[in-house]
Amino acid sequence: KLPYHPLYFHNANSTAKERVCSVCDQPATMFCVDCDDDYCAACCKVHERMKVTRNHSLQPTNCNPKLMTCELHDSQILNFFCLECETLLCNQCNACDQKGHHIVSTSDAY
Repeated sequence: KLPYHPLYFHNANSTAKERVCSVCDQPATMFCVDCDDDYCAACCKVHERMKVTRNHSLQPTNCNPKLMTCELHDSQILNFFCLECETLLCNQCNACDQKGHHIVSTSDAY
């Protein structure tokens, strides 16, 4: 697991507005980095099971990543981490540059 680093994370509790699920308006517990949407526990389970979204990077709403972007690939979101290089990666970096390395989503790395 990666150590906490304030460059990558901020505390979502610092916002005054309560976060609600993008689907059902219940209190949100998770945030999808790929969709940029909040989900309650029930809707998050559906999101994880759907074929189109099952590989999305989900983060707890109380510890959301700042949307850091790749400087090499047209500002794509950095949502993967290479365990060998200890580097954050975007989708394109992951597909092109890290062949054979062990890659995890940022949610699994933290």
